[in-house]
Amino acid sequence: SSFKSDELKVKYLDKLTDEGYISSFKSDEIFKFKVISSFKSDELKVKYLDKLTDENYIFNVISSFKSDELKIEYLDKLADEESKINVISKFKSDELKIKYLDKLTDEHDKSIVISSFESDELKIEYLDKLTDEYYKSIVISSFESDELKIKYLDKLADEKYKSIVISSFKSNELKIEYLDKLTDERYKTSVISKFKSDELKLKCFDKLANDNWKVDVLKSIKSDALKINFLDKVSEHDKSLIITTLTSDETKKELLDKISSDIEKLLIISSLGFEDQQKYFEEIDKKNKRHL
Repeated sequence: SSFKSDELKVKYLDKLTDEGYISSFKSDEIFKFKVISSFKSDELKVKYLDKLTDENYIFNVISSFKSDELKIEYLDKLADEESKINVISKFKSDELKIKYLDKLTDEHDKSIVISSFESDELKIEYLDKLTDEYYKSIVISSFESDELKIKYLDKLADEKYKSIVISSFKSNELKIEYLDKLTDERYKTSVISKFKSDELKLKCFDKLANDNWKVDVLKSIKSDALKINFLDKVSEHDKSLIITTLTSDETKKELLDKISSDIEKLLIISSLGFEDQQKYFEEIDKKNKRHL
């Protein structure tokens, strides 16, 4: 697939197939997929599509067709209904998407297609075709404009679904502003934990009163150093939960001494790599035998 010319790729693929180098093994299927999906020509992709048997690879090749008409023609190659819906959502033409949308009854499928529309105006037009708040929140979250997301936030009664939309805001300032409009700390935690910046997560830390939700935010922080700074401020159980999320096994092992409960220590040990786990479990086993 590193060849620049489709012609060279075809010769290479045919040569390997004819000489029996490519069989039905999964690794060979991956190789065929990589070559076929890299063709610049839709005609070549169509010609070699039958060499693939894996539904996921077939889906990816069909989705990559430049022509919507070809995507439609080969939809029936897919047995899985969701794969078909995902191909429809990749049509370049919104008119064609609408044609298929009108035949759909499942709200999950409808939300995928509506969310894929090019314009927010068209998404808004079809939003009322959905009754389930979760699927409405998915479509609203796909709006390009934060201002429109805010305008349609009131279409949602449940804070759970409002939090999905707030998390999708491009502006962190707006996320923080609308965080205060949520009363349920579960959903505040969900929004805070999705911030990309650890600094922003900590900035919003005091917006939570419940220690359990604060621990969930701490667990979502990427920086081990920031997590370790908070260890002395939480209960032993919460401390062990935070330690299990650290990226460094060496640091986890160093912090085991901060834990007195054997059960909590076991939780940390279970989060280590296989060899370290084995070593600790062997030591525990030796201690137990000495006490017999």
